[in-house]
Amino acid sequence: MKMRICFVLSFLIYLFNLSCFAQFTVEGTLAKNANQKIQLLGFEGIQAYLIEETRTDAKGHFSMSYTAEDYGIGYLSISQVENQILVLAKENISIQANALSDKNNLKFLQGKQNKLFNTYTKEFDINQNVLGAWQYLAETYRNNSHLKARQNSLENILNEIESLKKVNQHLIQKLPENSYIQWFIPVRKIVSDVSYIAQNQPELIPENLTAFRNIKHDNDLFYKSGLYKDAFEGHFWLIENSGLSQDEAFAEMKKSIDIIVENLAFDDEKMNQTGEFLFQFLESRSLFEASEYLAVKLLNESSCTLNSNLEKQLEVYRKMKPGNIANNIVFDGDVFKSGTKISVSNLNELQSEYYLIAFGSSWCPACVEELPKLQEEYANLQQKGVEIVMISLDTSKQQFQNFTKDFDFYAASDYKKWDTQAVSDYYVFSTPTLYLIDKNRKILLRPNSVERAKNWILQNL
Repeated sequence: MKMRICFVLSFLIYLFNLSCFAQFTVEGTLAKNANQKIQLLGFEGIQAYLIEETRTDAKGHFSMSYTAEDYGIGYLSISQVENQILVLAKENISIQANALSDKNNLKFLQGKQNKLFNTYTKEFDINQNVLGAWQYLAETYRNNSHLKARQNSLENILNEIESLKKVNQHLIQKLPENSYIQWFIPVRKIVSDVSYIAQNQPELIPENLTAFRNIKHDNDLFYKSGLYKDAFEGHFWLIENSGLSQDEAFAEMKKSIDIIVENLAFDDEKMNQTGEFLFQFLESRSLFEASEYLAVKLLNESSCTLNSNLEKQLEVYRKMKPGNIANNIVFDGDVFKSGTKISVSNLNELQSEYYLIAFGSSWCPACVEELPKLQEEYANLQQKGVEIVMISLDTSKQQFQNFTKDFDFYAASDYKKWDTQAVSDYYVFSTPTLYLIDKNRKILLRPNSVERAKNWILQNL
């Protein structure tokens, strides 16, 4: 009996492995794309990956394959300019067109879900264009004093808008039940509607936010959809531009962060990729309260394991948040000021009311662009009692001196790059990194640019 159970289990595992690695073809003829490189790509979260690459022949024919593990949305790409979305739904796909860019005449000869998706997209686009025209008319009638009185005309327009919306719903209902496109199309609409809603129908913002939060963010259908990046960016951008007060907007962002982390808590791969991407996106938008909240939330989440690089980035907010006390900086190597070497052993000896600490190097392109701005602002910042101290990650003394020779502020390097003690103490994982601290080394600000540091100092000190 035990042997029979083992045999059945082994057979089921064998069948499962076969299903995972079963291959499906993507082939077609693109006459005007003859003798060109063509790629088939898929998605995993925010990242696209190459499934297969080949060249079209003299007649523009090509053939590639994908497996069940590549399930989701993919796309064909020629020279990274011409692209065509495909539904990788465990079916053979065949297309025909003069060129991949010839969308109007591209035909799907094989692939049921791709045929349906292509038909739906064309019908939906026509419907959306008509709907947009009616919505424009409705706004015109509402806002124009001469037309506002024609209530019957406005009612007819609004009825037509509702009718067209029902057509959109009917198009979705016609899609095969439990098919990938039946899941994908409504989610794509949530993502694509963000900009229009923000500009034209702000009353629909709460509905869109709720729809995004109801997406299962750990769902493989979502992870493989190619919508991942745009969905997260669009959601937080919509909150930021929703007309809420700053406190209200951050409250909404924190609510979304709670839901996202809860959804991804038991999937380390998705949590690390999404957490790092979202953290960097919030930082890039200067949404520091939200990025700090995300950082602490992830660090306190016991259900997942963060990779070391992400953990180091997030620790900045726990260990180096405003109000904390930073370590003293010991100068083990060379210190220059105005191109002249000076003798000073640590930060405390510089005796200033405030310090703007800048970590950077000559080999960092962003530093080469950003740090010379400190020189431009040096005199203004000194009037506010701020001393600038650059901690260089250079390993070459000559390159360090060449880079800093025109800086009137302090520049120090021990030539140990990432092994410099201050780099570790201040949780520096990229350059340039800036900190503003007071004479007691209390952290006042972690600005993301010289411009933000300058503006904050001029307004607050």
